Amino acid sequence: TGTWGGDTHVVMKWRVWIAVSGCALIHLVFGTMSIFNNIGPHLIAYMNKHGDHISYQNFKWVFITQNTLSAVAMLIGTKIQNRIGLVTTAMIGGLIVSGGVICSYITISHGFVWFLVTYAVVPGIGIGIGYMAAIGRALECLPRSTGVAIGFVTSAFGAGLLLLNQIRAWYVDYDSLTPFSIFSDHVDIDVNEAHINDIPDLLLYTGIGYGIVTFVGTALMLTQQRDYDHASTVRPHKHSLLAAEHTPLLTSRIRDVRPHKAIRTFRFWIFFLSFLLQSTAIGFIYAGWPKFGTSFFSDHSELRFCAIFAILFEVVGRLWWGYLVDTVGPSRCCVALCFISFALQIGMFWTSKFTEAVFFMAVMVCAFCFGGTFTVFPNVILEHFGLKYFPINYAILSLSQIASVAILTFSSTPSINGLGWMSTFLWHAVCSVVAGAIMLFVVCSTST
Repeated sequence: TGTWGGDTHVVMKWRVWIAVSGCALIHLVFGTMSIFNNIGPHLIAYMNKHGDHISYQNFKWVFITQNTLSAVAMLIGTKIQNRIGLVTTAMIGGLIVSGGVICSYITISHGFVWFLVTYAVVPGIGIGIGYMAAIGRALECLPRSTGVAIGFVTSAFGAGLLLLNQIRAWYVDYDSLTPFSIFSDHVDIDVNEAHINDIPDLLLYTGIGYGIVTFVGTALMLTQQRDYDHASTVRPHKHSLLAAEHTPLLTSRIRDVRPHKAIRTFRFWIFFLSFLLQSTAIGFIYAGWPKFGTSFFSDHSELRFCAIFAILFEVVGRLWWGYLVDTVGPSRCCVALCFISFALQIGMFWTSKFTEAVFFMAVMVCAFCFGGTFTVFPNVILEHFGLKYFPINYAILSLSQIASVAILTFSSTPSINGLGWMSTFLWHAVCSVVAGAIMLFVVCSTST
């Protein structure tokens, strides 16, 4: 391959980023499945038109099912990638998501249960199978910049929300909906009849688009076979991440810990609890601000404008926190993130006493930290348990998201939990401060 200097070095460096961009495209597909607020009312209206009686509360089972199965399927994905490779596993995950959405073109006319299978169960499994494979491929390419690698790939997960949000908004005339119809807990949803009939076609075109993006991402992931900066010292395993002998990740003192040993450590369960509490707290702000924001914005276009910028700040947050992880360290970043989130819980509620501009800024900071949560915690696992078994170790940690989704479902809205907004914000603020406190304990015990 020649020397590692001059033009050859530049070419190899670009090939690395092309491969990492392929990983990001896979996550872009996965991220678009996380948004359904703008198309939800139309899906509900279409199914009601064909004999179902579905409310927005019923439709939340799509979100719950998809996120729960994706967490469980991560464990399956780690087994598959050890047998057939990271790139192939990521491609399979993307194609499963694509196939599920394409099948929804048919099932949406045959009842909510069948639609739940094709739009939630199947894509949820696909996301879980491919999620860690795409991240693992990026880590193979950038083993010394794990924060940047994970931040860059997962930022595409957030960018997918923004991209598909605009496409669907244009296709189904999102501006015609009122904030009440989107965030209502009732069955009454009034949408344009013409746009209802376009819903199956939208699902078909979206699913085909997912398949195309998956194939493009897979091709890009294959452009770089191994890290140019460690070609002489790192010998990758045939199918797994990197050989056990490698030590460039974060510090040379990191020891790869097998999953069955990791889960026996007190520290792992500290991380598990912290991730559960932090994702619940920040998820509440990020998912609950639109309904809370209806007290500020009577015009739906203003809410949509705020949502667009929130997604942009989330994407930037994933990148920035990734850079900070490589600079300061994952555990320290995690402590800072949790305590900042605590301040956000308190501050967000008090914005109700100020102007729309203050609320807007609070939402942006919230989105910035929300993105950081899913960049920092994977790096915490890398820091303490090594790279070789990172996919399975993080997959086990991600099982905490099952509990997080359940908690969010019943605690994120005062109309459901029976509490007022102040008590709801306070409850989730406690989650963040406890997560920060136990992570601070880990940092202090490690430094001593």
